[in-house]
Amino acid sequence: MAKVTLVEVPDRPGVAHAVFAPLAEAGVNVDTIVQNVGHHGTTDLSFTITRGDLAKTKRILEPIVRELGFREMTTDSAMAKVSIVGAGIQNAPGMPRACSPRWRKPA
Repeated sequence: MAKVTLVEVPDRPGVAHAVFAPLAEAGVNVDTIVQNVGHHGTTDLSFTITRGDLAKTKRILEPIVRELGFREMTTDSAMAKVSIVGAGIQNAPGMPRACSPRWRKPA
């Protein structure tokens, strides 16, 4: 997996469409999308894609970043996704803590 973060995205209607429509047209599968709480008219927008689509995604988004006035685009290709699922997860606030020792690198 790879993560793409668009920093200081103008917080106005149509911007998310301007980002995700060209990616969809190019066959880039966007997985998880996180939009942070906006401040002073901008927000940060992060999403995950397959590592193999990272170069294509950067090529597609670089002109959009400039055109729409985002501060920058950052990427991270050294990440993984962990999903904890189950019917009772809503009532198990300690579950991530119980799993986290397995996520650490060996000392």
